[in-house]
Amino acid sequence: MNECLIIRISNQQNVNTAWWIWSDAEQKVLDKGYVDIYEASDFLVELSEDRKVYLLLSGADVNLLELELPTARLRHLDKALPYLLEDRLADEVEDLHFSQLFKQGASVYTAVMAKDWFSELILHFQTLGIKLANVIPEVLALPYDGRQHWLKLDNEWLIRKGEWAGITVPENWLSHYLPQDSESEEEEENGSDIMVHSQPDKMISDHPGIHVQHDDIFKLLSAGTLSCRLSLLTGEFKPRSSGAIYWNIWKKCAYSLLGLVILWGVKVSYETVQIRHQTTALHQESERIFRVVFPGRKKIPTTSYLKRQFNNELASLSGGSQGKTVLSIFEGIAQALKQKSNIELQSFSYDASRSEVKVDFKGNDFNAFEETRIALGNVFNVQQGPLNKSNDQVYGSYILTEK
Repeated sequence: MNECLIIRISNQQNVNTAWWIWSDAEQKVLDKGYVDIYEASDFLVELSEDRKVYLLLSGADVNLLELELPTARLRHLDKALPYLLEDRLADEVEDLHFSQLFKQGASVYTAVMAKDWFSELILHFQTLGIKLANVIPEVLALPYDGRQHWLKLDNEWLIRKGEWAGITVPENWLSHYLPQDSESEEEEENGSDIMVHSQPDKMISDHPGIHVQHDDIFKLLSAGTLSCRLSLLTGEFKPRSSGAIYWNIWKKCAYSLLGLVILWGVKVSYETVQIRHQTTALHQESERIFRVVFPGRKKIPTTSYLKRQFNNELASLSGGSQGKTVLSIFEGIAQALKQKSNIELQSFSYDASRSEVKVDFKGNDFNAFEETRIALGNVFNVQQGPLNKSNDQVYGSYILTEK
């Protein structure tokens, strides 16, 4: 893989995202242009095919800081670093991503950037299936040999001020970074001057201590990018296996699906419990009616035994000809009274010649009999008998025939 795609990205307004394809074998740029990485995703995927992809982040978005530690051996430096730099930062440390670039003795060099922006950027490439070979601050792709190195890219100047220091500034700010005359003389004496690698304007070329070298800026940045060994992909952004990447993309869907499965399981369990309770209630009601009909029989070994005894009794009462009619009446009575707790069946009798059933009830009050009459009326033709009250209980009867 002799070709690579290098993308220079900035979070600043009115700064275009530049890209170029560098051939290491031919030592030249094969193609270049500008792209909106969020609007032209398909084009970006096409550019990255069979090529290593490198991101250069604008020095305007990456703050390079040097910190002197209170001790050269500080435990859990990665966790402590944000709070050691807190006083030098405008944003809350929780909103920033910190990458430790280099440590020498008690000196630590760190890159700091907005976490949300960086996270969105990395996740976008992961979602497109584009593996990033590396992400570095663009100013550290410039050469360094003890001098400052400056390079103009579009309307910005990339300035490498030290081995681990640099900044990117708009073209109209450049005058603020030019050394004063007295400083320039001192720098020339110490051999610490400025090397400019692109065509400067007259203000720069006439300034003492500045040397101009007309280089291919893309070749210069490509060489620095490929040789750079540091990375901003640290901590939570450290490259992981493809399985972990895809899990990060799909984990919200997986959690949602798991939540639906749990809710479905709870619903089914609840409905099963409700059905079990209803079945138990119906079974208890059947046994209660059985003991009313057969007061001398206490044991009910099985449900089939209960059904068989009911059927035998119905056949006996009706001579076998009206069994189905009587059974349907009893089923209708049970259905009408299944939710009535304020009234109790006392006895019943069946008149085969009239195909009618007389049922006697005991209730808590007269209102219970009225509610029962209405409930039975939904299923039968109802003729209500007299109601009598004794010892706080009301007694009465109904004659029922099928509608």
